[in-house]
Amino acid sequence: MKSPDPVDPVRLEVQSAYARVTPDHEVTVMVEFRYAPWEPSPAQDVLREQARALDCVREALERGGVGSEW
Repeated sequence: MKSPDPVDPVRLEVQSAYARVTPDHEVTVMVEFRYAPWEPSPAQDVLREQARALDCVREALERGGVGSEW
């Protein structure tokens, strides 16, 4: 467990990022995050960890960053 707070941004790590421009000149951005679960064991509540991961990403986007510098 990285932190007792399940939405602490230190739990997120950017794995990869990709941006492309469509023929209509729209920019598409795809980012892959890795989330360190609060309970990293076979006993974890998978749905709860997935919800926490999405909450953590949402809050990081609102804050403007991920990792320990935020």
